Amino acid sequence: MYIALAVLFLYLIAVVVAGHGFAPMAFFLFLPLVMGRIDSWTIPLMMAPGWIGIVGLAFATFRFRSVPLKRITYQFLATIILYLSWLVWAIIGEKDESGTFLTSFELSAPFQITFLVVAGIFAFRLATKAKANRKH
Repeated sequence: MYIALAVLFLYLIAVVVAGHGFAPMAFFLFLPLVMGRIDSWTIPLMMAPGWIGIVGLAFATFRFRSVPLKRITYQFLATIILYLSWLVWAIIGEKDESGTFLTSFELSAPFQITFLVVAGIFAFRLATKAKANRKH
């Protein structure tokens, strides 16, 4: 559960540098909903992976509470979706004059590190499970 909370928290505060400054991912996920009007049909498509990743992370955490390998597998998949969501916004921010992908990457370093930690835990658990299966 702590992995999911850390990923979710750091995802929501992960910074993306865009045209007129920078903003955390939570801004990009919630602002169009608060404004009540979406000017472009592409904004919901860009928001969808973030929401799918958040729901997937919560689902994996609570649904597979008693099955650690399944839980970490689905948490890893949800984390990949969240990472891709961040990546889409970072690439869009790069197209504006003041935003750069490298700056977005540096400002969201805690999220990047957490993603690598989740990947490492997943790989370790998968290797441990494979080793245990070979012994039987």
